[in-house]
Amino acid sequence: MKRTLLFISSLFFLLSASRAQTQLAAGDIAFVAIQSGATGQTVPDRFAFVLLKAIESGTSIVFTDNAVLNPAQNAKYCRNEGFCNWTAGSSLPAGKVVQIAADSTTNTGTVQGNVNLSQSGDQIIAFQAFGTDSVALAAISTTAFETVCGTACGGAANNSKTCLPAGLSNGLNAISFPTEQKNAFFNLDDLTGSAADLLAQICNPANWTRADTLQTWNAGVWTLNVTSLRSRQAEQAFDLFPNPARDMVEIKMKNPDKITCRITDARGQKLPVVWKGNNKLDISLLASGIYTLQFLSGDGSGFETHRLVKE
Repeated sequence: MKRTLLFISSLFFLLSASRAQTQLAAGDIAFVAIQSGATGQTVPDRFAFVLLKAIESGTSIVFTDNAVLNPAQNAKYCRNEGFCNWTAGSSLPAGKVVQIAADSTTNTGTVQGNVNLSQSGDQIIAFQAFGTDSVALAAISTTAFETVCGTACGGAANNSKTCLPAGLSNGLNAISFPTEQKNAFFNLDDLTGSAADLLAQICNPANWTRADTLQTWNAGVWTLNVTSLRSRQAEQAFDLFPNPARDMVEIKMKNPDKITCRITDARGQKLPVVWKGNNKLDISLLASGIYTLQFLSGDGSGFETHRLVKE
């Protein structure tokens, strides 16, 4: 981190105060950018997230670059870095992108506190706090998430690395990258689909642009339209079952001819597609985990993204 920040107890006093706000769950927001800067930078660190659910005025979300020491519900965090509390100043629709900078500025609502990101690797975790309870919503890390938490700050989970709190899974409602670079942003635009469809795209590292130099982006870069549909069509063009699956997945489709399928793992790495016949995928050689399947019909009329859990 660029400077050590003390945890401000008054921040959580404000969070625990009774107010009307929308209660969110994991995956109701997603990070679309993180900027920890460049050597000699004069601009503040910043990040951006998109609402995948409409919220009421007064809704608050906490962001921290502290590490998680205990991944259980109401996760225990280190207290030697930053916390900031963003509050919506009006009702906001799903698809709205919010940008927050380390100087406590934002394009909408208000911010108290700040986070300052390390250029050697860091993370941001978003959660809602209700009294002594907290619910993790999303996370982003410029390096891989830890699988073993430390028992003290500076352990396996430290200032620049973290475990994920309960409710968050890498590639599902959190995103990380296999190699460290200081700055990254989601590079797809003009997307329409359900919250699950958009989340699948956002949590795929293959859809991000990363660099060690400063990048140009603002909250107006993304047009993300959240609908109740699973795809750009009024009806679902593709489906898969069983899910979770162990060996074989059957694909149901409106147009079985000339289908294109892409499989990527949680790190965004493209994997070979093994067809068994016209509509079955052989996944027996895949390791257990969560995968993203993207389908495109030959005539371009159907495009969908699905999550597949390999047992």
